[in-house]
Amino acid sequence: MSSKSTISISFKIEDGADGMKTLTLDAEGLAKALKSDVSEADRFTQKLANLSGVAVGIDQLQGVIQNFQSALKGLTDAYAVQIQTETQLENSMRNTMSATDAEIQSIKDLCSAQQQLGVIGDEVQLAGAQKLASFLSEKNSLAALIPVMRYSNFTDNYILILIAWNKKCGTKIS
Repeated sequence: MSSKSTISISFKIEDGADGMKTLTLDAEGLAKALKSDVSEADRFTQKLANLSGVAVGIDQLQGVIQNFQSALKGLTDAYAVQIQTETQLENSMRNTMSATDAEIQSIKDLCSAQQQLGVIGDEVQLAGAQKLASFLSEKNSLAALIPVMRYSNFTDNYILILIAWNKKCGTKIS
């Protein structure tokens, strides 16, 4: 028996003159061919895994972008509400109190400072101040009432009292 064995494998290939071709391959050649195929399959699998990682990364990036857009929309909406509320306060204070820019800014600053002390946002206090300003004639009265607005439902109750008083007496409360 020789030290080098040969394995012969024959396939029928409809290509030859007689319709038969014989392929002969030794074990080393077969091993090399199989190893090459396995190596190529491993490289393909690695590339596919890398591509999958890239797809996951892109998906996560898309989620981050959507969260950012949502947060930005929330900030934009909050800013619009803030501007609208401040404008309404300015109009009320100018119409009922003939308030100056400095007086209006002092009320805005007071509401902002009150936000730091309580659980009510300054836009809520500004809206309450705007409602109160439509019944008051002096900025000092408004400034005195703003700190109380951060407690309970004071704003709504006080406004109802002011409306009733105004209807009954036909006068504005200073």
